[in-house]
Amino acid sequence: MRRGGKNGRGISDAINLAWKLAAAVKGKAEDRLLDSYDSERRAFARKLVDTTDRLFTFITADGNFADFIRTRVAPTFASLAYKFDAPREFMFRMISQTALSYHESELSEGVAGKVRGGDRLPWVSLPDSDNYESLSAIGWQVHVYGAAKPDLKAWCDEKKVHTACVQLAHRPRQSRVCP
Repeated sequence: MRRGGKNGRGISDAINLAWKLAAAVKGKAEDRLLDSYDSERRAFARKLVDTTDRLFTFITADGNFADFIRTRVAPTFASLAYKFDAPREFMFRMISQTALSYHESELSEGVAGKVRGGDRLPWVSLPDSDNYESLSAIGWQVHVYGAAKPDLKAWCDEKKVHTACVQLAHRPRQSRVCP
């Protein structure tokens, strides 16, 4: 799971590559799995570099007009924009990388209702924690929201894949972990 923060981007890249390398080295995946790293992370890396370049150019621009924009207009605009939910949400999603998806990855397959392969794992509050808690364990996981079908549970048991089963109540904030 990708998490935000100042170092989140580099850590996300490292995690993405590390699990793929480990699977390939241990013979649990074909070497071609490593090819997906580039297609998944390149677009974000380009966007990050382009944004950083534009910001650096703006910050280092010379002249009275650039100084005026940098010291008067930009802070006023940022302060005003931050008062509204949409710009705050946009900035949070960009910085935290929660706007990222892997829909175009060769590893992303399938659709179940509104959920597509490559979607981010949605955050769900549970009585004693949340559904992200299981992500601290390194290993393959299947997250089921509702009841896990017996054939899926059997497959996960056979492959030794942790199954995080979350039974949602009528309202999203109320949920419980399935037995």
